[in-house]
Amino acid sequence: RDLFVCILVSPVLLLLLQRAAIPSLSILFVLAVVPVLTFGIVLKRSILVCFALGMLLAMKQANLKALDRLAVPGAVLTLLAAVGLSAMLY
Repeated sequence: RDLFVCILVSPVLLLLLQRAAIPSLSILFVLAVVPVLTFGIVLKRSILVCFALGMLLAMKQANLKALDRLAVPGAVLTLLAAVGLSAMLY
């Protein structure tokens, strides 16, 4: 269902990203992380910001292979963040 919604709103997202990419992504990010705010049309709250970010990267023809060198440090930071969050919760 979420992918279907993303496909339906993709023309609107494209227009927003072409005109004001950073503000659009910022608003979508805030909507994804603030628990009180909700989209109501998607089940997973982060799907629209991730979809829009992918659209922006495709529009800018970003070289994603350049990010490969950051895979190991990114994985380590993600693991450390997960351990930290679980330690705070439990």
